[in-house]
Amino acid sequence: MALAQVTEQTFEQEVLHSELPVMVEFGAEWCGPCKTVAPELAALSQELEGKAKIVTVDIDKSPMLARALGVQSVPTFVIFHNGQPAGGKAGAMRRAELRALIDPFLPRTAGALKPEEVAELLKRGQISLVDTREAPVFARAHLPSATNLPL
Repeated sequence: MALAQVTEQTFEQEVLHSELPVMVEFGAEWCGPCKTVAPELAALSQELEGKAKIVTVDIDKSPMLARALGVQSVPTFVIFHNGQPAGGKAGAMRRAELRALIDPFLPRTAGALKPEEVAELLKRGQISLVDTREAPVFARAHLPSATNLPL
């Protein structure tokens, strides 16, 4: 599946006005690392369908856009959230690294907690951790406050 190609003319509509977080890959046809990362981006795009958009910008076809965003090497990835650049990184990356870039901006499932929120609730004694592994495995390694209740 080919990713949507964004130009200087379509950037505002496709990226800045998007209700979803957008990962923009700035690349070029001649860029070897861009070709290497393309399948990873396509797979991530399918994985995040309906949660985020992933688009590409060819810096040779949209040089003013690349210059305005300070792109100095390709590939460069920029995350846009609520119409603003919110993060980014340059260089070829694997799917897990790309996912980690956009994860903080993805919508959360209702009731889902962030790790910091879980830590705070643990500290206040409002939740308890339950480890359902067998006792010998639990004895080898477990979180300090966890209770063991094997299945």
